[in-house]
Amino acid sequence: MEIIVGVNQDASSSDALAMGSSIANTLGADLVVVNVYPKAWDFVGPAHVDAEWRSFLVEQGNETLQWAREELDGREGVTYVLHPHRSSGVGLAEVATSRNAQMILIGSAPGGSSGRIHGGSTSDQLFHGSPVPVGIAPQGYVKWAPQVINRAVVAYQPTKQSDHCIDVTLRSLAKA
Repeated sequence: MEIIVGVNQDASSSDALAMGSSIANTLGADLVVVNVYPKAWDFVGPAHVDAEWRSFLVEQGNETLQWAREELDGREGVTYVLHPHRSSGVGLAEVATSRNAQMILIGSAPGGSSGRIHGGSTSDQLFHGSPVPVGIAPQGYVKWAPQVINRAVVAYQPTKQSDHCIDVTLRSLAKA
């Protein structure tokens, strides 16, 4: 079982990594830490700036993944993935689909209150198009993250996918 954790180098990513660790501990799952970096436009110029730009984007993405490694402090069962896409939400969904992951986790968008979730463009993209359940770590979660999860809130609508999400959540929490 794999859980996708989308990261940038910011506090909300620290929260997402902490929540990913808690959920992975609860489920016995592996983490897949993903940085979706902007895909460069495909056009050729006489100065070959596009190649330099691509190289810069990949370098920034690798620095972000190194930062995540340090945040997770040697945790085992973690894979690090750099994925190009113009949309971070769609990029995370692509990685989740290609790896047959069970969940995508991200941090809250900037501007929210401590202990609360705050949606942004990435969460909006994921809520409307993710092939798997989506979790958002509350602001400041890293400060009080438990080792394992013992409660969850699940948004529900009467569909087979929501029924499956409820079943997985209940079975997972019964293990905790």
